[in-house]
Amino acid sequence: MKNILAILTLISSLSLADTKKVTLEDFVAVRCSADSSEQVYFEWQGEVYSQVEGESQQRVFDIIGMNVARCFRDGDTVHQTTREIQVYVKPFTGKLMDNWLNPWTGEILPIVHVANSPVQVSFGEGFQLESKSTSDGRQTILFSVPLTYPNPLHGDERFLAYDPSPLYQATELYQFHYDETNKANVGITWSRISRFMPWMKMGDRQGSLIFHATGKRLKSYDELNPTLKKVIQERVPNFKYAPNCPLKNKNMTSWTYFKKHFDAYVSQSSLFPIDIRLEEDVCL
Repeated sequence: MKNILAILTLISSLSLADTKKVTLEDFVAVRCSADSSEQVYFEWQGEVYSQVEGESQQRVFDIIGMNVARCFRDGDTVHQTTREIQVYVKPFTGKLMDNWLNPWTGEILPIVHVANSPVQVSFGEGFQLESKSTSDGRQTILFSVPLTYPNPLHGDERFLAYDPSPLYQATELYQFHYDETNKANVGITWSRISRFMPWMKMGDRQGSLIFHATGKRLKSYDELNPTLKKVIQERVPNFKYAPNCPLKNKNMTSWTYFKKHFDAYVSQSSLFPIDIRLEEDVCL
């Protein structure tokens, strides 16, 4: 029996170590579709913890998010263009939060839910991803995105109380778990380590947020979480659909979005997220 268990353990470890090259066509089939008229929806749910030196971690809020994507082929290049929403909800209840009590400062702040459009990336020459066998007929792609670039809020006195850091630094870690015989059968995990969100008004306090979420590819918009559907219908109807072409527009991030809508945040004149204007989309 011990010999059999040892052999099974060895076989299992070898299968976990099996590595395959992922072609661009495979990745497109997993992440979106070779048909540019087809929109692909992903949804995720998770938890967000604070990490501050010398303190116990706090579960500050939960998240529910979605991304709607199209892929467009241009010769040997594929443009993936998307819109994404992520809302902050109360831990354990899933109730949408529009205000948040900052436990470090005692201040009640409006929440700036994520509504990024566009979020785009292009793949072409030099595309290189691998997958690993994780179970019968299932593969997992590890997709790591380390980010370091100038903080768009830095140098503006209006944002000293929000995030005056000269650099934005974060690491986003994705896993796509898919069925080799049906690449549209996809589960995802996503983790992120970043600075405090600017709307949390943490200034230059040291610390970070850890996002930890799991989700899946949906068959259609109809499967979307009811909370997200309600937010889309009532606040951001233009986020129901992906752009119908690759865009010249720069990628939107939570930091650039906060800067763009800072007046609405300060005046609390609107509930977030705030919708885009489709006329501002400019095709490549």
